[in-house]
Amino acid sequence: MNSNVLEEHNPMTAKYKVRLDRVLSVDFEMTCWEGEPPPGQFPEIIQIGITEIDNESMTRLRSESWYVRNQYSEVSPYCTALTGITPAILRRRGITLAEAGRIIAKKYGSKNKGWLAWGSDKAAIDRDCASKNVEAFFSNAFFNVGLLYSMVASDGRSIGLDEAAERFGISFEGRPHDAGADADVLAEVWCALGGLIRLPSIGPEPSNLPVP
Repeated sequence: MNSNVLEEHNPMTAKYKVRLDRVLSVDFEMTCWEGEPPPGQFPEIIQIGITEIDNESMTRLRSESWYVRNQYSEVSPYCTALTGITPAILRRRGITLAEAGRIIAKKYGSKNKGWLAWGSDKAAIDRDCASKNVEAFFSNAFFNVGLLYSMVASDGRSIGLDEAAERFGISFEGRPHDAGADADVLAEVWCALGGLIRLPSIGPEPSNLPVP
């Protein structure tokens, strides 16, 4: 088997293979309110940002983001002030979650790559896919980098992406709470963190290998 591919089995799905040499940094922006959601509404994904990472060289390869039209919730003034996303932007530039999923699966091979987020974002995409009857387009190989970082930092508290980036000397490019910009910063934090915890190569040195 290719050393850069991991076979996983899930009793709920068919067997699939996850590449180990590439990983996707993912961020979502969702509808939100200053207080509780209005009756019958819930946080809904309205922007998806992705940055692909070469996991061997720990470098960013490409980035993209998409606006996703809201279906079950409103974009509140508070949400617009936080994210810069307006109802007009979603009407004009937004696509459906199903369309976004097809693009991401085809262009980024998201069903066969591990993916990262800062927080438990898998629950959000699983919920939205289920509520909109959209086939899952991310693999089950999900990593909560925020949890990993907080455990490695060992200071007994949850740490935000902005603070983690600052500790590594990484600056945000673009607007805060933009899914594309946040995915880029998360990718940089992942690469920096990987440089700290990466294990040395396992196995004999090439010079010790038998000559064919």
